[in-house]
Amino acid sequence: MPTTASNAALAAQLPNWATWRSESSSTATEVHHLLMVSDNTAKSWWNDEGLRHCMLKIIILYGAIFAYGYDGAFISTVQALPRWNE
Repeated sequence: MPTTASNAALAAQLPNWATWRSESSSTATEVHHLLMVSDNTAKSWWNDEGLRHCMLKIIILYGAIFAYGYDGAFISTVQALPRWNE
């Protein structure tokens, strides 16, 4: 666990926000342009093609994990039955 002294030493190494912001106008302009990047996703995930593909893959993986666990539990249960050992 970091101590208060090490936290203070780390904070002293970090740049000052006011100094960083007023360094040069070109840097401020570059930062301003980066902050003005528009969001390219739709408001709803089902209207965004990339998010639809991502959700489909997640659902398939979740279904595969569920099926694998169900299969293992089912086989273990069947093997525990006396009729299986006949």
